Amino acid sequence: MFEFLKNIFKKEQPREKEEIGLQEVEAKFEQISKQVVEEANAKLGALRDSVKETVIAAKEAIEILKKAELRNPNIPVRAKHFMEGNRQTYIKFVEQFLEQVEFPEDILKCADFCEEFEKRLGELGKSTTRPYAILQEFFANESGNIAMKINNISKKEQELSRLIKESNTGKISEVRKKIVSINNRIAKGKELRASLDETKKSLEKNGARKSEIEEEERRLKEGDRFKRFSQLKEQLKAVQEKKKDKDNVLVQIFSVLEAGIKKFSRVTMDKEDILNRYLASPAVALEDDKELKIFDALQEMKDSIEKGSTELKDKKRKKTLEMIEQCSRDFFQSSAEAIGKLEEEQEKLDGELKGTGIHESMKSLEHQKEQNSVQIRIFENKRDYLLGQMDETSIDKLKQGLQEDMTAMSEKDIVIS
Repeated sequence: MFEFLKNIFKKEQPREKEEIGLQEVEAKFEQISKQVVEEANAKLGALRDSVKETVIAAKEAIEILKKAELRNPNIPVRAKHFMEGNRQTYIKFVEQFLEQVEFPEDILKCADFCEEFEKRLGELGKSTTRPYAILQEFFANESGNIAMKINNISKKEQELSRLIKESNTGKISEVRKKIVSINNRIAKGKELRASLDETKKSLEKNGARKSEIEEEERRLKEGDRFKRFSQLKEQLKAVQEKKKDKDNVLVQIFSVLEAGIKKFSRVTMDKEDILNRYLASPAVALEDDKELKIFDALQEMKDSIEKGSTELKDKKRKKTLEMIEQCSRDFFQSSAEAIGKLEEEQEKLDGELKGTGIHESMKSLEHQKEQNSVQIRIFENKRDYLLGQMDETSIDKLKQGLQEDMTAMSEKDIVIS
């Protein structure tokens, strides 16, 4: 009683702290767990001896039940057979149970043993409920003595469970898994960091290449060749606009003449081809029409309209005849010559533009920019992926849990740095 009160009022001594590095965790844990196991095994030894004695006592009680005689031997034969059958059944199940009751020598194997023990104890209870109840009618003391011994064994198993819990030996396997998990995460983190460093270097390299390409493009655009190229492009654009204007004049003419040409084509066969080609593409047809057959075709068409062979409504007839009047041989000749000169000038400017080499240089730079942009996107995506993976290699929570487990098993407060 004095010791109990002394313990209550005794001041709790502050625990000493011990700081260890991650690289020391595994060795330190093995040291702690070894001590914990040794202390638990020492207590386990006493429990093992006590259980052995109880099992022996239970087996002795079974022998007594086997030899027990009925207090009233004059019961019916059928009742005797009934009793004997249940006695044999009860003894068989109890003996089978006792054969498997032996506490392990190693505390680390006891958690599995306790789980299996409780399972077998439950099965024994289900198997012997009826036989035990019947034997209570015939051999109450003998069967009750066996039940008491089994109950004592169950209490010893409960003591063993408490020992496992209080000694924290049940956590040893779990803690070892945490250490392996931390080591794996550290290793994976190193791999990811190395890959991330390489990816960042590749990004920097491609970023530098992007700047180089942009600088090449800037120097190219500021050079004399590019200025000449720009001037030629402007000249070419002006020539193309002029040619487009000439083409549009012809398109407008044949747009006005279209209805008349289609009707005229029905009354003539030899002019149909040339007229249709001009309707389709006036400028191309004029370029191919070296003899200016279109002039003669339109003159025949004029005669056909005036004679009434080709019928058009008054307003359309007037417009068509006026347009044909404007389409003189000189008009077609001058138009063909003007378009030809513009095409020659365009061809010459195209050649000069090609001769500057700017188009090829710009095309090459655009290709390089596109390839560079693709590479940058690839490495940016890889970088983002690796950063996401790095988050999954964090060991903070695992380290905190490991620190708490090791502190619970040690006499000191373990701090993992």
